[in-house]
Amino acid sequence: MIACGLLGRILNSPNSFVIHAERNPMELGLEGKTAIVTGASMGLGLATAGELMREGCNVTICARGEETLRRARDQIQARTPGAQALAVRADMSVSGDIERLVRETAERFGTVDILVNNAGVTRYL
Repeated sequence: MIACGLLGRILNSPNSFVIHAERNPMELGLEGKTAIVTGASMGLGLATAGELMREGCNVTICARGEETLRRARDQIQARTPGAQALAVRADMSVSGDIERLVRETAERFGTVDILVNNAGVTRYL
């Protein structure tokens, strides 16, 4: 139910990540929960992180590119005042990065309640 509600709002957005102040968020019971969203510097990952923050989640976003990751964090924080976002540069193919991602999230927010494993790899033929 939670995933369907968030996905529906993301897919119905006119742009990749646009928050409309006049829309009423669904009551999903996510206030105070902590989420990690991988592959969150753009596209669906960024939109999902933004929607989770709108629902009251503390969100850690991660991606491999540090500069795009910082811009993504600044973007979602600007659109959701009062929400907390942590940006951690991490490569999901490196186990040490995964461990650091979880550790930094737990240190900042206490626990991890939600994982959106959106990171992907494209190999050119």
